[in-house]
Amino acid sequence: MNSLALCSLCLFLIAQSPWLTNATVFGDDPTVLGAKNLLQLSEAILNLAVNKTEKAEDFLKGLANTTDVPAIANCALYYENAVERFMSSLQVLKHQDLEVANYLAAIAGDEPSSCETELSAAHIVNHAISAVNHQTSLLSYIAFVATGKLS
Repeated sequence: MNSLALCSLCLFLIAQSPWLTNATVFGDDPTVLGAKNLLQLSEAILNLAVNKTEKAEDFLKGLANTTDVPAIANCALYYENAVERFMSSLQVLKHQDLEVANYLAAIAGDEPSSCETELSAAHIVNHAISAVNHQTSLLSYIAFVATGKLS
């Protein structure tokens, strides 16, 4: 199985994963499965990451507003940064700066990790947030691997 097929399969399995079905921020993106080459796949993954991370940010902002918990509000800020990093990665990828695109895709995954650390320090256990953090970290890793194969 080549890298393109393997990445597509992994993303399909993530989108269909039953432990993600309770969160409202998830969905599927057919452009990932329709990618014809590694560049198209990388762009589709980054677009998917931007869309899902924006939805996760909205979810966290809404939760922060209803709970008034500083750790959750900080998580929303981390996700704002993650969206910016995924978007920047996509933009520089379109300008063929492959190393920077790869780096930005990787560090976008730092934000959900920071959110988990913040929640843990505040002794907060929220499975919906943890699921969002896990998915965003995984998308960051997949984007990192895909963009890394381009250089």
